[in-house]
Parts: sequence; C-alpha cells; structure tokens
Amino acid sequence: MSKPAQIPTPKQLNHLPVVAHALNRLGVRRIVDELVPKDPRSHVSTGECIEVLVTAILLGHHTLYRVADLLRPFDLRVAFGFELADYTHFNDERLAKALTDLFHVAGVDATNSALLLAAIREYDLSIKRAHLDTTSASVHGEYATSTAPADAEDSRAIPHVTRGYSKDHRPDLKQVIYGLSVNEDGVPIFGRVSSGNRADSLELRHMLERLQEALPNPADVLYVGDSKLFAAETLAQTAAYDLKFVTLMPRSFALWETVYRRFLDDKREVPILKEKALGELDEDTEVDTRPRHYWRGRSFDVTYEFEFDGSDYAVPLRLLVVESDALRARKEGAIRRREAKERARLEKLRATHAKRIYSCQQDAERAIERLRQQAVEFHTVECLAVSKQQPAKRARRGRPRKDEAPQLDTVWQVSVTFTPDAQRFEEIIRQETCFVLATNVPVAPGEEREEADRKTVRAYDEQDSVERAFRWAKRPLHFAPVFLERRDRVAALGLVYVIALMVYALIQRDVRQRLQAKQTTMPGNKGWTDKPTTEVVFRLFESIHTVTLGGSDTPTYVTGLNTEQVRILDLLGIDLRSRAGVEFGEVCTPRPGERAFKPVPRAKRQSRTIS
Repeated sequence: MSKPAQIPTPKQLNHLPVVAHALNRLGVRRIVDELVPKDPRSHVSTGECIEVLVTAILLGHHTLYRVADLLRPFDLRVAFGFELADYTHFNDERLAKALTDLFHVAGVDATNSALLLAAIREYDLSIKRAHLDTTSASVHGEYATSTAPADAEDSRAIPHVTRGYSKDHRPDLKQVIYGLSVNEDGVPIFGRVSSGNRADSLELRHMLERLQEALPNPADVLYVGDSKLFAAETLAQTAAYDLKFVTLMPRSFALWETVYRRFLDDKREVPILKEKALGELDEDTEVDTRPRHYWRGRSFDVTYEFEFDGSDYAVPLRLLVVESDALRARKEGAIRRREAKERARLEKLRATHAKRIYSCQQDAERAIERLRQQAVEFHTVECLAVSKQQPAKRARRGRPRKDEAPQLDTVWQVSVTFTPDAQRFEEIIRQETCFVLATNVPVAPGEEREEADRKTVRAYDEQDSVERAFRWAKRPLHFAPVFLERRDRVAALGLVYVIALMVYALIQRDVRQRLQAKQTTMPGNKGWTDKPTTEVVFRLFESIHTVTLGGSDTPTYVTGLNTEQVRILDLLGIDLRSRAGVEFGEVCTPRPGERAFKPVPRAKRQSRTIS
C-alpha cells in the first residue's frame, strides 16, 4: 500500500528571526520568567507572551484579541524556538493575564531596570546622555470607575485614565501620559504610563528619580529635556542628587529677558556654534557652495536664586543665548503675517476714526488714550486731535431764509497715522528666533567657552531622538489608541512598548555598527546604504517562508532566501540552521527588479565586454 502524499505546510518567516534574535540577546523571556514563574497549567510562559506582544507591536497591532490571528501565518518554532506553542496559545485571555502578572508580580520598574542592565551588558550600550520627554496616548472607553492614585509618585501606582491636554489632538478621548527616556543613540532606557492629567514637569522629575536609581553611574549622565524640565522643584532635585542637565529655558521666566538683554548689550562678534548645509552635495563639485543655516550664540554665568519647600537655593547656571537661522526661516513667514494682520487692524481703526465726530477736545483726547492702550508691535502710530468747522444744527425745521447767516460748530476728530517700523520688526524677529539653553555644567578648566557652548548645543540638538522614538511609536508601531479594560494592564502595556522601542532601536544600532565595521552596505530604499533604518532591515526579509513536509519528524525548509538576505543574517550572527530540524532551501541570487539586486558597475561591464 502506497504512503499518502505529504501535504506541505507553508508558513511565513519574514523579519521575525531578526526580532527574535534581539529579544534573545536582551534576555526578555529569561528575565520575565525569573520574575514571574511559569504556571504548570499554562502552555506558554509570561516571558513568551511578552515576546509575542513585542512582535505584534512591531508588526503593527497590539489589540489583544487580534494577536492570535496576526500570528497565525508565522512559523513561531523557527523564528522564536517555541517548541510547544502555537498561535492559539496566545489568545487575548492569556495575554491579558501576562500583562497583569507583569505589573503586579514582576513590577514594571524591576523589569525595566533588569532589561536596561542587560542592554548595557549585551550591546555595550553607552549612557552618557539621557533625553527625557512625555506624550499622550489616547484610550477607547469610558473608564468610569477610574480614580486618581493615592501616591502618583509610586511606580506601582495604577494610572488614572482621564481627560487632559491631548498631544494627539483628540480632546474627545480620555488618555494616559507616556514618559520615555532614551540614550544618546536614541535607544529607550526607561518609560512608564501615568495618569492622563499628570503635569509633564512632575513626570519628568519622576523619571529623574527612577533613572537615578536604575543607572550604574547616574551622576556621570547628562540629562536633557525640554522647557518642562526647567522648574524650581526639578532644579532642587538635580542639586540634591548632583545631576547634570541641559534644558530649554521658558520665556515666561524673568531671567530669560535679563540674559537676552546681556546678549544684546555685548557688542562682540557672536561665534558660530553649529552649521548645517542645505540640500545635497553635487559629487562633481569640488567646493561645497551650498547655502547654510547657522546657530550663533554666547553663554553667560548666572546664579539662579529661588525658594522651594522652605529652603533657599542658589544654583549656578550657564545660560546660552542662541540665534538660529533655521528658526528664523521657519518663523519669519508667520511673523510677517502678524505684521500684515496688525496693519489691516490699524487701517480699520483709521477709517473708523475718520468718520467719528467728538463735540469737545476732551472727548477726542480720551479716545486717543484708549487707542494708545492697544498693543502695537510692528508700527509707529501717531494720534492727533484735530478740530474743524461744520454747519450747526438749526433750531427749527424748514428751508433757511436767503439772508440767514450760516451757523458753524467746532467739532473734533482723531487723526490716526501709522508707518511700518523696520527696526522694531527686526528686533522682534531676532528675539523670537532666539532661544536660551540652561545648564549647570560649568566650563571645564582649560576649555574654551565657545567649545563648551558647542557641546551644549549638540547635546540639546539630540533631544529630537526621544521625539523620533515617539514618532516610531505612534506611526510605524501604532502606539495609540489603547484598547484595554483594566488600567493595570495599560500600565504594563507601557513597559511592553519600552521593550518594543528598545528592540526597534537596538536592531538599527546593531546593523549600522556591523555594516560600518565590515565597511559594507545593504539594500536601502534608495540605493545601498551603511545606515539603514530598522524598517529598511525588515523590508529586506520580506517573502521568506518555511515549508514543512509531513509531521514533526520531517525537516522544515526555509525558502525564498537570496544571497543578500543570508549575508545580512550571517552579519547579525543569526544561524537559522542551528535550530533542530531546520534546513535551507535553494538560495538564489537577486534578479533585476528585486530589492536586493545590485547591478554590476559600468566599468566592470565594459571590461567583461572587452575581454
């Protein structure tokens, strides 16, 4: 009797081995399972559930009831080494329990700290700077029983889902606040979810507190934040822990105007602290003639005195006033529209007062006083009370007699004239395109002040790295909105997003470092590059599948591989063939039209033709 025909079982693989490799290097499954021991009744551990949730986020969906369907087409055994699990074991109830255990049993702070130390050890992660910021994440649902935590500073506090200032521009939805800190390479190192109406400055101070506890050498780290970091309570906290910081100083502080006036009064040439060429460099041009934006500035040493919690503080600061051409180019159009709007308002006032009559000079003078109280930014306005004669109102009706002399009254009008003030316009645009950076890092002995100022500008310039992480979360990774019933699971999901963002950033960092060490490139969106994004890496591995013929005792073949994909897998140290029962199918050379195809240079084609 002949054997029944074996039916091939195809599965997708794609970039999942790259994600699994990063998760394995971080030890996510091991760390979580040590903190949350596996229940013998469960098919999968909490660590495996967290790895699957991270993968689902990187695939674009974190809704729990959709995760199992999302995983259905993928080969979890080859990608992750899950021997017993299949996609049905990762249903919404099991994943929800994993989030609950992650919050209540493992603890988000303990897990985050363990993962941070693992990243430092495994990826040789440097933390010379920590960039801090917050954003809002919208949620779907009423959360009618949600209440504010008794102690919002407690890392175990369950966040209050409520309305607050929505950075998603969704005031109709309730929200939570998501705080995140990244290192100088843009790798997330700490994050958590807090109540939706929590002030940014409070959450930034909480992150400083947690980082001071989690980092190996917190006093050696430069903490960088936006204007919410500049507050009396935060300055007192940095003074108590001897932490170094760079932050943007809010214009609402009187000290901003004081140091800006010192900057204007200093008549020396303002040094260039940063420059940026605009456009792409023409390879045929020997001299770089591209236009540039410049950042010029000068710093001043001040002592900021304030009182907090019954104590007096005198914090020495270096305030750096920076003029930005890029900021001027971005704001000049809006300022000119403000000037045009003011001009239209003054035209309307002039026309109105040209028709208005006052019976006495005092009334006209009072009208002028009211006009002078109106805010005028860009024009010089002159108001003058002018008298004129006009026919008086006759006491009786009817046509006047021919011999009746006309009666005249003296009335008053307000003459409004205005002229553009070019000097005032330049003063306004200069002030509004300046910003002040505050730091407690002094100029080192023997260091030039200009070089210290350049370091400060470079440090703050990289604040965009945490904002990029938020953009990854809200666009490619689909951070918001959140669909969860319980608030403790929302808090745990915040930690899962830290892990997902950490994996996403570490993959990009690792690939770039390995490509540059080997002095090689890989296919990008436009040509070949040695600085690919994680998304570009993921796209390279599209259309890779596995095929299993028959039962579990037959080998699984990885198909759809080309030579470029195998090269990058080897570069990352990912050996799929080391998995039991896994073999490679035919490895093809990329053909024209495929992403990894690399055409032969013209010189080589000509030499082949000649030979």
